[in-house]
Amino acid sequence: SDCACKTGYKGNGHVCEAVNQCASCLLLSSQWTCFCDDGYVGNGHLCYGTIEQELMVLQTASDFFTWTTDSGLSRSLSDQNLTLLVPTSTAIAQMSSEDRSFWTMKGNVPSLIRNHIIPGIFSLSTLRNTSSVTSLLLATLPVSTSQEITSVGGATIITSDGAATNGLIHVINKVLVPDRKLSEGLLAVLALRPEFSIFRSYLIDYNLTQEIEQANEFTMFAPTDAAITEYLQQIAAPALVGNIPM
Repeated sequence: SDCACKTGYKGNGHVCEAVNQCASCLLLSSQWTCFCDDGYVGNGHLCYGTIEQELMVLQTASDFFTWTTDSGLSRSLSDQNLTLLVPTSTAIAQMSSEDRSFWTMKGNVPSLIRNHIIPGIFSLSTLRNTSSVTSLLLATLPVSTSQEITSVGGATIITSDGAATNGLIHVINKVLVPDRKLSEGLLAVLALRPEFSIFRSYLIDYNLTQEIEQANEFTMFAPTDAAITEYLQQIAAPALVGNIPM
């Protein structure tokens, strides 16, 4: 019988070894040659992608990755150099019911995630020589090290220096819950979605944001820039003025 290695493995069918999930291997001149797939860098045996790509396959942080995708922030994890502090799914499960209820609302999740992002690249060794770092939410996170254990913002780093093409990932054992006053709210959510830029500008121009956010909960049907442009063409107007249909 002819034997072949299963998908994800390479070998002669009798002896097989796992292939890096970000790499492809070819049998050339009786030897296996591996190379990283498009979008990844490395030597073919160790490959890594952007922070977004690495977070996607980080099994202990599936809930945090879901937050980033649901909030629309996942794409922003690839366009600049960052250090990401990722709470495990176990850490997220240990959040108080009050914090979880507040911070998992659509308008608050982006701010919570931004409190786990540090601009620039901070390895574990760099953090150990730093007294504090500032998150993208502009919150100060104190850093301390004791007996080789480093904590950031009160959360202990349990896995450090996960490599990515644009930064590093540190896995932490606690969610970095910020002061609720730091939640950036509706405008911050819309700022993450460029297709709503015109709608967002009208909310600012007509000072509607505060009125909307006074409600404990709300659902918003936001027209895209294309929809507003089409509407303006239909009414032959350069901009929405007077009684805006909000």
